[in-house]
Amino acid sequence: MRALVTGSHGFAGTPLCALLRERGFEVHGLASGPAGPEEDGSYHRADLRDPAAVRAAVDAADPEIVFHLAALTGRGGEEQARLTFDVNVHGTANLCAALLDRGKRVRLVHAGSSAQYGAVPREDDPVTEDAPQRPLGVYGWTKSASEAIALAHHGRGKIEVVAARAFNHTGPGEPVHLVCSGFARQIAEIEAGAEPVIRVGNLSPERDFTDVRDIARGYLDLAEKGTPGVPTNLCSGRATRIEDVLTLLLDRSEAKIEVRADTDRARPVELRRQVGSYARAERDLGWSPRIALADSLGELLKEWRRRTLAAKESRS
Repeated sequence: MRALVTGSHGFAGTPLCALLRERGFEVHGLASGPAGPEEDGSYHRADLRDPAAVRAAVDAADPEIVFHLAALTGRGGEEQARLTFDVNVHGTANLCAALLDRGKRVRLVHAGSSAQYGAVPREDDPVTEDAPQRPLGVYGWTKSASEAIALAHHGRGKIEVVAARAFNHTGPGEPVHLVCSGFARQIAEIEAGAEPVIRVGNLSPERDFTDVRDIARGYLDLAEKGTPGVPTNLCSGRATRIEDVLTLLLDRSEAKIEVRADTDRARPVELRRQVGSYARAERDLGWSPRIALADSLGELLKEWRRRTLAAKESRS
């Protein structure tokens, strides 16, 4: 079976492509960067904002399943916010139009986000798919709009759409601007000889963390067993304080490290707590998270140790 993964080089796209190949899929990737050495003709370089480029990539891949993971987070100023809107919203519209115009049967898995829910009253925890969407930032708003566009195409022509709403994920490959990876990188650099101080922002927020490989497995389960037109949460069902994430990482290091608050890293907390329910995924897909947070963080730290050592050796 042929699968097209947008954002194939990304944090979740990388393990998803690996899982699909392991399961025997013919995997095609779509992203804006250059192809990797192993991808050859299975990779299609395209800017989602370019309808013609997206249509050419879709036609070349001729997919039976599309996993739409590509998105920007909206970090930065007004210019970045506009770019995020263009990629996340217009890009999704371009992808759906290309799939519709093909006239062939295809299942689209739309990767949404818990950012679509925004702030949910604590008494309504854990967050279910029936919770109203109250996004707080450009990323959440654009993911809500992107999902709405995708679901509006469900049943049009021969397109089936299933919608995932993934909560925070961590594990190997996490971008350094995300909190777990930022901590792990600092610890690895300290172990390699940097000043033994880890600088942190606000440690009080609580988030629902799931291993990225469990999230990738959830996307595949949705492709194979998900109910079209129905959103499904992928999460751990547990709220973890950012302070506890840091403690789990520090416990895996023998270095003596001072934790120091850094006003440059602190920012107004829009969301104090978020925890989801994966009851629908468990009921409909048989999906539940398998990898413990401590194991995810341990592997992330090992990855940063390897990268830090390699960087140090390249400079010597």
